[in-house]
Amino acid sequence: MTTPAPLDFGFALLLNAIVLVGLVQVIGLALSRLLPGWLDRPSLAAGLFVGVVSILLMKISATFMPGVIFDTRSVLLSISGLFLGPVPTLIGMAMAAAYRWSLGGAAALTGVSVILASGLIGLIWRRFIRRPPVEIDWVTLLGLGVVVHFVMLALMLTLPWEIARSVLTTISLPVMLIYPLLTLALGLLLVEYLRRRGDLAALVEQEARYRSMFEDNRSVMLLVDPETGAIVDANAAAEQFYGWPRDRLTAMRAQDIVARSPGNAEGGGQWGSDTGHGHYEFQHRRADGTVKDVEVFSGPITIAGRTVVYSIVHDISARKAAEAALERSEARREQEHRRALQEQEQGRLTAVRLMEEAITAKRALEESERSFRLLTEQVPAIIYRALPEEPARVVYVSPRVSELGYSTTEWLDDPDFWVDLIHPDDRKRVLDELQEWSCSGGPLSLEYRLRTSAGCWRNIQNFGECIDETGQPAYLQGLMLDVTEREEDRQRLRNLSAIVERSPVVAMTWRNEPGWPLVYVSDNVTQFGYRPKDFLSGRIDHASLIHPEDLPQIEREVAGYLAHGPDDYLQEYRMRHGQGHWFWVEDHTWLTRD
Repeated sequence: MTTPAPLDFGFALLLNAIVLVGLVQVIGLALSRLLPGWLDRPSLAAGLFVGVVSILLMKISATFMPGVIFDTRSVLLSISGLFLGPVPTLIGMAMAAAYRWSLGGAAALTGVSVILASGLIGLIWRRFIRRPPVEIDWVTLLGLGVVVHFVMLALMLTLPWEIARSVLTTISLPVMLIYPLLTLALGLLLVEYLRRRGDLAALVEQEARYRSMFEDNRSVMLLVDPETGAIVDANAAAEQFYGWPRDRLTAMRAQDIVARSPGNAEGGGQWGSDTGHGHYEFQHRRADGTVKDVEVFSGPITIAGRTVVYSIVHDISARKAAEAALERSEARREQEHRRALQEQEQGRLTAVRLMEEAITAKRALEESERSFRLLTEQVPAIIYRALPEEPARVVYVSPRVSELGYSTTEWLDDPDFWVDLIHPDDRKRVLDELQEWSCSGGPLSLEYRLRTSAGCWRNIQNFGECIDETGQPAYLQGLMLDVTEREEDRQRLRNLSAIVERSPVVAMTWRNEPGWPLVYVSDNVTQFGYRPKDFLSGRIDHASLIHPEDLPQIEREVAGYLAHGPDDYLQEYRMRHGQGHWFWVEDHTWLTRD
């Protein structure tokens, strides 16, 4: 009986191993294009894949003697059991066993036994490691390879003794040197594939989420190329505001819609060309030729390696008109006040016309009162006067009280009318603060909710001060501002904070003080294997988690950024997980300067 030399037979097994890796790569690539995610959700296709590859391996196997062949199907079936689960593995085992039995020979039963043992050991390995496939480490894979092929060698004893002795003498060393390492290599290849699939899926999901935030936002949003000023993209709100379709907007430049730049609220930069964070005021032209006052908040973002300016545009035409009206009203009041003073001065200098001076003074007083009433009608707030009683009795209220749906008569005729409009949850607190103010005096500041005639609740901020004129009873004079929109802005800010906490990105904030104390850590730091309080309590120092080989470079780069800028930078380094292993992180840091 002639048998191959161990070196020649080992070389034949090595060639078979190379073919296995190549077949897995080629067929796996084809299945990934035809059936995306076939390895993520193992099914019939995965089982057929395992069976076909096993048959191909047996067709090019290393022949020890007629009827006794060796190949790397044991590696494939054990890896299938570990990664794909029962159904695909059983399908592959059935196909491989049927084909091996059809080949016949003295080792047919032994070959089928090896097929069954390899798949079952892989399934048992999967059952007891209790980890997702992407978390399988090299120790697990190498251990699987050693156990499977130790069992394979033991099954050689089912052959007749002379054949078994010859087989074990020839193949034991090549098998234990090549097959466990091949199991490790093929397993790591599948782990890497699954990790890349997971990273790609996360990236696609993140892109879809941010795209939805851009497309569905009711605020006007534009992306502008800082080099050319070209509008790269615009959302639906921008189409509605400017009146141009998106394809027309993206064919324009930022300069094409700027009618005039009345001033930059932060004193620098030019919209579209400034890649820093900015707040600007412009006049923008729309498709119908109208011009709107707008304020633009912009900052740089990177999309597919390209830096663009992300701009949010707010229409402030109504606010500008109100500010202009207020300035005109203030100018008229100042002019009338100066005229009244001149008339009074002239009357005092004319001693012989004392009666005329009194009449002039009276007219000036009436004019001042008229000016005051005119001012109360122009100022965008409700002005009132009240006697400090319990409750305070309103003796004057400006006509702007009609914005709440009431008339001035309703407020003046019933002393308790304004009290009944306060929200029940705020009423006692407001009355207590009024009583405390009547005892201590000084400026008055109240915040409460007030019911409109339509039944809606508005947030009101009330400022007042005690006026004590000589010979007259003291009275409370003040104004009430509707700050409902400001409270809604605060709620939106709280919602934005909630979005940050739900984001998959871990957010941290340090204070620029000795020791760099950490003041904020988002809850999703648990994905790194730590709790937020581990960092905030000082029990864990972030620098101590950075890989020792990466730490010196990180410290040099941070020192350079602090000294010379820029205000944001990107770093990649290895960080120790709470479970002890190292993983790569992408660290994007912004420096906020007071």
